[in-house]
Amino acid sequence: MYAIGVAATILTLIGLELLSYIFKSIGLRSSLIVFSTNQKDIIKKIARLLNDRGHIISSYEMKHLNHTDTDSYIVTMVIKAKKNTEESHLLTLMEEFPEVTVERIE
Repeated sequence: MYAIGVAATILTLIGLELLSYIFKSIGLRSSLIVFSTNQKDIIKKIARLLNDRGHIISSYEMKHLNHTDTDSYIVTMVIKAKKNTEESHLLTLMEEFPEVTVERIE
């Protein structure tokens, strides 16, 4: 009876490992992107473009910095995308906006 229990436990663990390996390729991957801009309306355009390209914005933070001559905004976004999407794709996407400075992508 003890051997049957051990064998069932081992087979269950093997099955769970196989399922996690199979479904890893189907899931979403999170990426962090931090950028700054002087134009607030650009932030909305970037969010719309990311949604149009199939990315999901799961977290969003915007800091407004007042300078004497201009205002600037620092935006932090956590974006979920398919596993095969790389950070270089996000950087290429952000290069479409010359008024945006990408500070960090993880």
